[in-house]
Amino acid sequence: MEGSVDWWGILIGGVITLLVSLVFYVPAARSLKRETARLRRHTTLILRGLEEAGLVEYHRDERGDIVGISFKRPVSDTISVADNVEVNLESRRKEERDTDAPADPN
Repeated sequence: MEGSVDWWGILIGGVITLLVSLVFYVPAARSLKRETARLRRHTTLILRGLEEAGLVEYHRDERGDIVGISFKRPVSDTISVADNVEVNLESRRKEERDTDAPADPN
């Protein structure tokens, strides 16, 4: 019969897909969850170390979750800036006349 749906083929294809998912994707998802937990622990340790060293300050919500961060950078040096500019208007005008004069056409 043309145009009819092969329900057995669809059912067998679905079972094969389910088996492949169970064999490959489920263990991969478990491994990913374990790795995520390890990374979360390491990240938490790093963040706590930065906070205890006084390098950062975290902004937390009412549950204690970090929602923002402020970086602290201690400054211990004094910086002095000085500038001196002297402008001589006469010498500038003479230079302009010498360099901006049109070339002699002859």
